[in-house]
Amino acid sequence: MAKKWMGTPPKKCDICELDIKKVFIDGVTSRGWACMCQDCHHFHGRGLGLGLGQEYKKKGDDWVKTRG
Repeated sequence: MAKKWMGTPPKKCDICELDIKKVFIDGVTSRGWACMCQDCHHFHGRGLGLGLGQEYKKKGDDWVKTRG
């Protein structure tokens, strides 16, 4: 069974503040954890996996973990 995001999903990237529409990463940066868009994760994220971050994609009404 796929892991789903529990709670209210982020509406905006914590870094650039653009709307999150189809994918977000809940991950660690040099300043702590953030829910961020893919572009910000590319520049500020530390990776994906245990202790680093997880990627979530919108599937219907749910956000499902796809990597990490």
